[in-house]
This record gives sequence, structure tokens and C-alpha cells, in this order.
Amino acid sequence: MKKEKQLYSIALAPTVLISFLILVLFSASAATAQSAPLMINETQIDNAGSATYPDIYGDNVVWQENCSGNWNIYLYNFSTSQKTQITTSGLAHKPKIYGDKIVWLDGRNEYYDIWHNRNYDIYMYNLSTQNETRITTDGASRFNPAIYEDRIVWEEGQIENGTYDTYMYEIYMYNLSTDEKTRITTSGLTSNPAIYGNRIIWRDYRNDNDDIYMYDLSTHDETQITTSSLAYFPCIYNNTVAWQDYRNGNNIYIYDLSTQNETWITNTNQAFHPTIYGNRIVWEDYRNGNRDIYVYDLSTHQEAHTIDESDQKHPAIYGNKIVWQDQRSGDWDIYVGTLV
Repeated sequence: MKKEKQLYSIALAPTVLISFLILVLFSASAATAQSAPLMINETQIDNAGSATYPDIYGDNVVWQENCSGNWNIYLYNFSTSQKTQITTSGLAHKPKIYGDKIVWLDGRNEYYDIWHNRNYDIYMYNLSTQNETRITTDGASRFNPAIYEDRIVWEEGQIENGTYDTYMYEIYMYNLSTDEKTRITTSGLTSNPAIYGNRIIWRDYRNDNDDIYMYDLSTHDETQITTSSLAYFPCIYNNTVAWQDYRNGNNIYIYDLSTQNETWITNTNQAFHPTIYGNRIVWEDYRNGNRDIYVYDLSTHQEAHTIDESDQKHPAIYGNKIVWQDQRSGDWDIYVGTLV
């Protein structure tokens, strides 16, 4: 009987050894894959020399482009490699895209404020139907549109105390499904709205402090996100809010709405204009003596950046693609970086 047990042990040994080696090799491969550096493969997608403020959704990139003094919105599709002109007004700026809808500021209606600055309306173009829709019609001063599904948000100038002495800005929302325009804020000192799901966030200067606030469309509750009094340029994805904060120089911070925890992401004191998609945050960073585009993965804690010595600005991200305006040719062109 002892002999049978001994033979069994001898027979089992090679199997155990093989299993152990497989486990070691698998662990080594996993560790190698996990430690592989995050990289950005860069490609130029437009060389107009006057292309700025890109945005991306799916296979489509949009931006504003100046041709002989006329600013129009253009689109590039990765699947077809085709560039398409969306507007013809010559006064179209700051496009944003979600799904098959593009929104932008348009000054074609000849509205001016008392300082002779042109006021802009919000317009939308549907890529599926090829129809353009004018969203606003009253000639107020407007900036920074954003869109999520059927909801468009922007900041809009108000007249204070019935006079034209001082403009106040409030956040408004337009629901494409109901054709309703709703005023979201009342402080009069708001800017830079962003929207995700039922949540709208913005920078608010109430009480002489710059902080980030949020409004929940489902609960109708307003929440103050930051308390640094030095928070700017917010963005949101799912439960994560990111922004530029000046409390320790210009750095990027995030706030988790589910855990109510704030995290300090950068420490370069030179980080600006964040945007977020999934677990990745991108921003402009001046740590190398020029503005580079940086990306940070919240799940792997890896960081990557563009390496050209010219300036890269105004990044946007969707999936594993980042787009930005790039000055390496001496003028502004649109580039895409694929994360690998």
C-alpha cells in the first residue's frame, strides 16, 4: 500500500510542476501586459491651418475652421476618411457633438450688445436627417453649448435690474424631445456648463468664490461640489466630476459623486481645461515649456502625453481616441491620438 501511495505521488509531481509553471507564465504575462506603458499614436486629420475647438463622438470629429474670414463647422468621419462642411453662415463657433447631433454658436442673425459685440444663437444639425434647427431666437448673449442625448445646455446673458449696465449669465437647457427651454440657475454668475445623464454642472462665482455646482434634473436638487473657491472648467462623466483648480497652482482634481471623495490628480501647477471619458482624463499641460496633451487612466494610474514641442490645445476624448488642435505646422490643424 505504501508503494502504491509512493507511485501516486511520483506520478502527480509532473502534473503539479506543469500547473505551477503555467501559473507562473500566466502571472508574468499578465504583469507584463499590466505594466505596458500607455502611449498615444498621433495622426493629422486636417491641415487647414485655421482649425480649432475639436470635439469627438464615435467615428465623427467636428471643429470650427476659418476660410477667408468665414468660420464654419466641419466634420471628419474615421470610417470614410471624408471631411464635410456642415455650416455656411460664416459665423459658426464652438461645436459639440453627441450621437448624430451637432450643436454650435451662430452669429448669422446680426444681434449685437451695447458694446457692439455680436450675440450668438444656438443651432443644431442632425447628421441622420441632414436638417438644421435654430434652437434659440431672442438674440441674447450666449456661450459654451454642450449636448447629451436630447438635452442642450449653454450659458446665456441676462439684463441686471432692467438695465444694460452689467450682464449676468445663467445656465439654460433645451429639451429636444419636448421643445422646452428651462432656466437652471439663478445666481447670475455662471459659466462653462456640462451635462451627463440627468446632471448638469457649471462654474459659479456666487459669494465671490469660484466653485463647481451641480443640478440634478430628476431630483431638482442643487449641490455644491467644490469648496476651494478656485475651481474652473468642469466636466462630467457618469459619477466623476473633473475640473481645473488653482488652490495649489493650476492642477486637475476629480470628485466621485458616489463616494463623495475628492482626489488631486496632477501636481505640475500647469494643468488646464480637463475633459473626461470613462476612466480617462485628458488636459492641456505646460510642464514641458509648451502646451502638451496629457491623459491619465484612473484605473491603471498610467499617464501619457504628446511629445511635439509646439502647442497642442483644447483636447476632447471618446473611447480610445483623443482629438486636439495642434500648431506644429505653424498654424492650427486637427490631430487625433489613439491610445495603445
